[in-house]
This record gives sequence, C-alpha cells and structure tokens, in this order.
Amino acid sequence: MLEGLEISILNNHELERTFRLDSEFYSKHNLELDNRLNSHNAKRLTDYAAISDGNHMTISDSFVEEGIPYYRGSDIYNLFIEQCQDPLYIPRSVFDSKTMQRSHLRQGDILMSIVGAIIGNLSLVSTNNDATCSCKLAIIRPYKTFYPEYILTLLKSKIGQYQIQRYRRGSGQTGFILEDFDQLLIPEFSKQFQLEIKSVFEKSILLISQSNILYSDTQKVLLDNLDLSNWQPCSNQVNIKSVKDSFLSSGRLDAEHYQVKYEELEARIKTVPYKKIAEIQLFNARGVQPDYVEEGCVSVVNSKHILEDGLDYDNFERTTEAFLSSQKRAQIGYGDILIYTTGANIGRTQAYLKNDHALASNHVNILRVKGVNPIYLALVLNSPIGRMQTEKLCTGSAQAEIYPSDIEKFVVPILDETIQESIATKVQECFAMKAESKRLLSVAKEAVEIAISDSEERALQYITENVNDGSLFN
Repeated sequence: MLEGLEISILNNHELERTFRLDSEFYSKHNLELDNRLNSHNAKRLTDYAAISDGNHMTISDSFVEEGIPYYRGSDIYNLFIEQCQDPLYIPRSVFDSKTMQRSHLRQGDILMSIVGAIIGNLSLVSTNNDATCSCKLAIIRPYKTFYPEYILTLLKSKIGQYQIQRYRRGSGQTGFILEDFDQLLIPEFSKQFQLEIKSVFEKSILLISQSNILYSDTQKVLLDNLDLSNWQPCSNQVNIKSVKDSFLSSGRLDAEHYQVKYEELEARIKTVPYKKIAEIQLFNARGVQPDYVEEGCVSVVNSKHILEDGLDYDNFERTTEAFLSSQKRAQIGYGDILIYTTGANIGRTQAYLKNDHALASNHVNILRVKGVNPIYLALVLNSPIGRMQTEKLCTGSAQAEIYPSDIEKFVVPILDETIQESIATKVQECFAMKAESKRLLSVAKEAVEIAISDSEERALQYITENVNDGSLFN
C-alpha cells in the first residue's frame, strides 16, 4: 500500500524551531543535505555574518536622475551589484539622513533578494562607492575573519539555493524572513580554500574591469574619427523652422525634435562617409509576441536581455521549434542587430553573436544590414551617436517608443573597412573577457559543491585545473 511513498520519521525535538509541519521540508533529500553539511563542521550563517535589511522609509518621491544608487530586488541579477544596468538614484541629502544610515552598503556586503519569485538572487558589493538598498533585500555583512566571496559562492551554489528555497515562507507572495538566516548552514573549510575562492573572484572582477576599459576605449576610437570625443551638444532651446522645413518634411510638431544639438550631431557625422539606415538595411522590423514554453529548445530574446555590455545569453526565455518555424519574420541569426524599442531603455542595441537561430519578441527590433560590419554598427547605435538620434526620433510620452520607420532615418558614419574590423574585433574581445569572467565564477561555485560532496582537496585540484590553465585572460 505504501510502495513508492517517501517517509521521514522525526521526533518532536527534531522539528524546525517554528514547528513547520509541511512534509517537503523534511524530505530525505533535505535531511541528507543537513547531515552532509554538518559533516563539514557547518555553522549557522549568523555565526559568520551580521544580517539586516535595507531601507524601510517611503522615498518614492525622492528619486532623481543622478545621485546615490538605490538597489532593489529586481537589480540583483549580476553577481556584482555595480554591474546593475538601471538602478534608481536618491539625492545625497536623503542618503545622509539618520534613518537611512542603517542601510548604507559597504564593500564586501552580500545582498540577497528576500521577496517574491526572485528569492535567493545574490550580489556582492565590490566597491566602497556610496550606495543603499530597499527592504526587499537582506544585507549579509561577513565578520572580518570570514571571506564574503566564499559565503556568497556557497549561497549561490545548488546546496545554498536548496537551503534558501527550503526556508521561504508564504503561498501567494513568498518571502524569506531575517530570523531564518540563522537556519542556513555554512560548512567551515580551511582558510586556504576560502582564499582560493576569493582569488577566483578577484580574477573575475579584474576581467570585467579590463573589458569595460577596452569597450570605453573602443567607443572613443569611433568618436575620435568624428571629432566627437570632447564635443558638448548645444544647449540652445530655440531653433526657428519654417513649416516646409519642419512639419511638411518630418510630420513632427514637437519642439524637442528640432533641437539644435541634433542638427550639430548630424553635421559632424556627415564630415565622413555616411548613409541612412534605409540605404543599408536588408530587414528592419519588430519581432512577435512569443509563445513561451519553459522547457522549449529555442531561445527568445526580450528587450530586458539587451544590456549595455552585451546580450544576456544565459537568461533568454524559451519557445518551441514549431513556433520558431511559424514566425519567419521574427527569426534572428548571427550578426543581426537587436534594438530595445519600448520603455526607459529604448535605443539600447547589441549584435546577436550566436550561430543558433532564436526568436525576437515584439519589443525587440531586428535590423539586418549590408555593406557594414554589424558589430561595428551596433557600437555606433549604442554610442551617443545612436542614443541622441533615438531621443530625436522616439515618440510617446508615458511610454517611449521607437519604430522601424524611425530607425531607418538614422544617419550613421561608414568608416573605413579596416577601422570597422578593428572596432568589431575589440568589441568581441570585450565580450570574450566577460564570458571568461562568468566562467571563473562558475568554477568557484562548482569547487564549493565538490568540497561539500567530495573533499576540499579535490575541490582545490578542480580550481587548479580550471583556473591556472594558461588561458588568454589569466
């Protein structure tokens, strides 16, 4: 009668301290995990770190365009919080207020999302730059004798995530309460092992820094060729136009469209060979509303996957081969240029650099061109040259939009082919550095899992084999 059922028998004193009775909590897998962790002299996370949460003040009216970063749960998607693409900002006066000081962040703090579907997402604060966060994030502040990189890696590992998800509470809106951080077990490995994990993190951070510098230098090469590196747009708000030179030629009546700075930019572009996108496009259209399938084998690119520093290949959504085949016009391939078309980040652009076919969602524009290196052109569109033209040509007030008919009006510099190739090569080097940085972080996580499931010695051997491998980026 009971064949196939899983049964765990516990005494009353063995129940979790709040006397949880849900059977999944006491599954054999979870009980075996506890035993495995305790075999490595595991201690409670609160023995390693102080735990608090972020700001509880209502400050929605205080956000500004530039200021002190204010991180939320939705910002915890990169392992280093400073890589967050779109943080909110608060003014210095709010940051310095007495009630805000408890949530000031420090280098070495670990941030964890504790509300909703993204419970367990984690980031490391890797600089001492001023920043703060909301109460949707827990602040894990390791004591000086412990390495935050090791604690973060453990929490990011499968074993750490099993523990975190086990202790989440609630049904509709789930949460991880601060009091439960003392239930998370951290195995105590040697200082040498922790230092090795820290070393891998440092290599990863260095690669990101080098990549950012190279990307900035590459963009400067582009701007130098147009004498735009030190250019400051005209701030004159007055530009007198006839009806013929305004509405009758563009169909636009909004004054912002005719700002002098846009005319100055176009004049600078036209000092070198140039073309309008309409002259070089082979295809220019938005994607489609996808039919999402969690276990699908085809990638779907949404606007949120178009980042400042590349495409977020690791987190693409999924659909089926059948849906991909039925949506020919939304299919994307290597070298297609993808543009963010709706919302706060319109104009953000990246080239798709995978050989696998994928599908673009309805808020992603696919641009396919001839006679121009697509990686070079993506850099142009992602630079101030493209962003300013996006400002000029976008429409909408509450929700900004840019359409294919707008994109084809962009004026772009067509530099010498050798310069295009050089720029494209450097951009690919940037992406390769970031990919290697991610690989190193995966090595660190895998090493922690090996140390728990096998031995610390085997984990150290794994690090040696996968980090000190003579790769280009070591």
